[in-house]
Amino acid sequence: GVNNKTVSGRDCQRWDSQQPHSHSRTPENYVYSGLEKNYCRNPDGESKVWCYTAQPSKRWEICTVPDCSLEKWCELTKQEYSSRLADSQEYADLNSAKSACYTNNSCDGISKSSDGMYILMTGSLSQTNETVETYSKGLCKQLTPPTPGEFCKMENVTLTSRITWASSLLEAMQLCTYLESCGGFSDNGGGWYALYRSKRSQASDKDSWFKGQCPDLTKCGFGNQADYRGNISVTWSGKTCQRWDSQSPHGH
Repeated sequence: GVNNKTVSGRDCQRWDSQQPHSHSRTPENYVYSGLEKNYCRNPDGESKVWCYTAQPSKRWEICTVPDCSLEKWCELTKQEYSSRLADSQEYADLNSAKSACYTNNSCDGISKSSDGMYILMTGSLSQTNETVETYSKGLCKQLTPPTPGEFCKMENVTLTSRITWASSLLEAMQLCTYLESCGGFSDNGGGWYALYRSKRSQASDKDSWFKGQCPDLTKCGFGNQADYRGNISVTWSGKTCQRWDSQSPHGH
């Protein structure tokens, strides 16, 4: 998330800054912890997310972040789930029902009964003409995902300096758009996409997406230049190159 204030209202120091507090919790040392800008994070296992403060007199402090079990819900009025979760109790309090459902992998949502009790539900959602109170676990986020940024797709290249993984193309686009340090991502096969810090590429059998414009590999190449796709056909000493599909004068 983008919360950048502590529980007492202090502004957070940027993770890539050593002022006013020097520290080792840097994006380079904690690559997979999402240390972006000055957002509250928990790279080292504290009880809650925290940050170094921008005030010299206070080194660090925890932040206030909402409980996902209470926040990640979508309220519906014309849809209901197909069946009640087996052996589940009824709850008089909505937040108690949300906490119980959120930690139960078999629970898909909550319905409010005619007597005002909240019931844990499972199954598929279906339309109804009746006005019912239904709370779906995470459904709003799935139906209205953030708009991904602009990406350029290239074939037969992969990137370097991996940051993290995504389990779908849409998730990779959304996550790379959000992460300031992400330069692009590659299709790793099996439905997994690897996000990379750098736009440096190398030849590969994979497809890659660059954030923003694609590099022009007809003019230059990175590293050992295995990704070069230009039309230079003369060696550094001026000798003309043999065709790759030819075995003369050199068999290969």
